[in-house]
Amino acid sequence: MAYAIRFCVESREFENAAKMYRYNSAVFVLPPWREIFVNDSERRLSYEMSLAFYRLIVDAYKDSKYNLVEVPMGSIEDRAKFVLDRV
Repeated sequence: MAYAIRFCVESREFENAAKMYRYNSAVFVLPPWREIFVNDSERRLSYEMSLAFYRLIVDAYKDSKYNLVEVPMGSIEDRAKFVLDRV
């Protein structure tokens, strides 16, 4: 739904799909992290634009009644452990 909003596409079908095809009520979210943020051929948005898009994603999940679990910043190992301890 966030992509639909970002690219000005009607989001009703995506909203319906989010209601029908729920795999889990919890969603792990990882906000943009300024200290490790880099632009490359895949990540073309600026940090500020990435943060704005992240907010669209969070809002879409919240609107769809998902429980958001923010993964804390840290080493890859710490982040993986955080997720694995909660699945």
